[in-house]
Amino acid sequence: EAANAPAAAAPVSPVASDGEIKTADGPASAQQQALIDESNQMLDYFRKEVFKLKSANYLLRTDLSAIQEDHRNLQSHAQATEASYSAMNRNVAKLSQNNMRMSHQLGEEKDFIMKLKRDLKMDNIRYNAELRRKDEEVLGKNKMH
Repeated sequence: EAANAPAAAAPVSPVASDGEIKTADGPASAQQQALIDESNQMLDYFRKEVFKLKSANYLLRTDLSAIQEDHRNLQSHAQATEASYSAMNRNVAKLSQNNMRMSHQLGEEKDFIMKLKRDLKMDNIRYNAELRRKDEEVLGKNKMH
């Protein structure tokens, strides 16, 4: 049988231009053709699914890039906010110390003013007493004369 076969036969494509499979014995059986058609449908379906998944992947990568950029911006804002918060806390502490110092100083000054008012009252009482004594002296001298 090997002698009957041509020695250098050109390879023949098993698929005809109309999509039908040819075998060495002739056209494929109906069952084989049905399997081939079903395989082609599955390949088309999988190509479409791969395209959908690639599209979804592209959209997700785009979304991921936008989210990563937003995340970097938020981190930057958070760092700036933390720095501002720290600076404000230091300023608040400094202002609290100044406020306490000034409150203490105000208390001392109020005490000093109260002391001056008491001294002034005492001086007024002494002055009025001295004035009455002088008036009585002058009246007493006038009565003698």
